[in-house]
Amino acid sequence: MKIHTEVEPSIMDDIAMRAETPLVDTHERIAERTDAEIRDAARDAITAITTIAVGQLGIAVHQGHVELSGHVDSGSQRQVIEEIIDRLPGVRGVTNLLEVRLQPDSIDERSSEPFAGDAARDEVAGTWIAIISIVLACIVGTYLFWAKMVSAWPF
Repeated sequence: MKIHTEVEPSIMDDIAMRAETPLVDTHERIAERTDAEIRDAARDAITAITTIAVGQLGIAVHQGHVELSGHVDSGSQRQVIEEIIDRLPGVRGVTNLLEVRLQPDSIDERSSEPFAGDAARDEVAGTWIAIISIVLACIVGTYLFWAKMVSAWPF
């Protein structure tokens, strides 16, 4: 599954500088590189942009097509890694099989339910819906009050 994200050019330049590998537009490809060179450049780029140990990720390259596997900390990290790898010289395509791992601190430890955080979000959402409903009722009530007052004016 390919997820396309746009990364700001200034960020891309910073990443290219830290990885010491030029990034190219996905439509502009420069001289062919061997699969080993692409894999090494991918490892360098991932090391430059994340705190993930490259050994935790699988990077397979076959005829310029890169397949990423393993676990990352967030969806945005997954997307940025794919975008960076896709822009490396010699890369013809990226298959992103990276999975976002659930962080232990996101689970409510006081509950036996593994997704107790969802219940808390639902409760907050319900509170906001109640607040918005009250505000709307006040606005409508005020409008009706003034409409009645204006219609009773003698002009």
